[in-house]
Amino acid sequence: MKRYLRRVLAGTALVIILVMLGGSLAAFAGVSVSAAREELTALLNAAQAFYTQYDVDAVDGATAGTSDANDPTGATGATDATDATSATDPTGATDTANATNTTDATDAASATNTTDATDSAGAADGTDATGATDPTGATGATSASDTKSGAADDAAKTDGVSVQDEAQYARELTAARCIAHTGVRATLIAVDGRVIYDSDATGDMDDHSGRTEFIEALDGGDGFAQRTSESMGSSMIYCARRLGGAVLRLSTQSASAYDVLWEMLPLLIALALLLGAGAVAFAGRFAGRFTQAIQALDDMLESGHPLSVDTFEELQPVLQGVACRIEKLQTDMQEVRRTERMRTDFVANASHELKSPLTSIKGFAELMSVGCVPDPAKQKEYLNRIASESDRMLGVIDDILYLSRLEGDSHAAEEPVELLPLALEVKKSLEPLAAARGISIDVTGSGRLMGAPREIWTLIYNLVDNAIRYGVDGGWVKVAVADGLIEVSDNGIGMDAQAQSRVFERFYRVDPSRSRKSGGTGLGLSIVKHIVLNNGGQVTLKSEPGVGSTFTCHMKPVIGARH
Repeated sequence: MKRYLRRVLAGTALVIILVMLGGSLAAFAGVSVSAAREELTALLNAAQAFYTQYDVDAVDGATAGTSDANDPTGATGATDATDATSATDPTGATDTANATNTTDATDAASATNTTDATDSAGAADGTDATGATDPTGATGATSASDTKSGAADDAAKTDGVSVQDEAQYARELTAARCIAHTGVRATLIAVDGRVIYDSDATGDMDDHSGRTEFIEALDGGDGFAQRTSESMGSSMIYCARRLGGAVLRLSTQSASAYDVLWEMLPLLIALALLLGAGAVAFAGRFAGRFTQAIQALDDMLESGHPLSVDTFEELQPVLQGVACRIEKLQTDMQEVRRTERMRTDFVANASHELKSPLTSIKGFAELMSVGCVPDPAKQKEYLNRIASESDRMLGVIDDILYLSRLEGDSHAAEEPVELLPLALEVKKSLEPLAAARGISIDVTGSGRLMGAPREIWTLIYNLVDNAIRYGVDGGWVKVAVADGLIEVSDNGIGMDAQAQSRVFERFYRVDPSRSRKSGGTGLGLSIVKHIVLNNGGQVTLKSEPGVGSTFTCHMKPVIGARH
């Protein structure tokens, strides 16, 4: 049992530990998602600020280029306009002004303007000033052939994306590329859902018009979503915001609970082993003390000895209560065993007491029925014996029924009872039996008590009858009464201590042969005890072998009676 308890407690502790660790991991994963979202939102704010600042700087550069376009050579304005565009591009993408006033940009948005400084006609007619006004150089072509060539290059580099304001597109793309340098994935999506730019994807990408974050961003706010990316194949966190004519979406890989668990696995294993060892040690100690208390209870039940409540200090109140209940149960069991023994003895004695007179009656009747007793005198004697045995059997039956009634719930109504008249009546009834053995009966005193007159008469009768039957020839019996007191004494054979402890049991006889000869039923003193107990009193006995016995009954006196 100790091993079983240890396993149960250790298992329970480990389960609790694992649940706590799982909850901590889940909470940590939730915190990680929240932190990633905040980081992406901050980057979107930076992109928004960059996009706005880019627009302001571009306008300032265009103004400066227009002033320079008044230069008659036409070369300075183009160069300044190109430089303004290059200065506001933090990615450095990369307008370069050379000595021949040729603006060359690798940026797809600004790569369409090529101005040849040697074109004297363009410089003379002021077309270079027009090109300087546009910071991207999109409209500053000096010749029809240059314009046609620039448009073709623009169409090729924007991958077919229709954008009305290419300068706005350049700002959006530049902002996306700037944010991509921070390590997050940046995606620029057109309003129709086509992907214009993605910092991580290498091939064509699917239409994004159905993405949750894209739809939310088009509605005018920040879009947010968390899912497994089809192109990346991992769990991603997405944040999107509209920047003018396109939606900028930022994404980063999310740390799932499994990822966190995998990273923390060595630490968790060490922690689990440590906590598991502690749980097993605690469970072993607790289980040992607990089983020690249970073993003590088991030993008490087997041995019957009182339980020491110091066995388990924490459970002292409980164990003390258990010990008291066990002692009570032991007492009750002893009473049950005693009652069962008395019942068994009663059945055996009752059967014997009824069988003995029936056997005598049957024997005498059979002798007379077969004509074995021709003498009339013998026949009369046998008939008298049959009558005597019948009376004896009836007496046993009456006493059994009377005793059963006393043990039942119904009791006779109590009233004040004068004791002296009842004692004298009993003396008169038993004088013939006493005179046959030369025993005198003396009644003294007076008094009253509360009880049923018939029961009090039976009590005195049984005590006096018992004194006569166990008295000596020529002896005496004394009856003394007072308020709430009846005392009967004799100078008969007396009894030892063992007999005194059983004398009130049913069918118990100190001298069985003497009792049967005198016709006693063995129930007289048992009836006395039950009458006294039903009255709320107490009966005591003092006796010495060869000296005699004294029975004293203390019962409820009449209120107001003098003692």
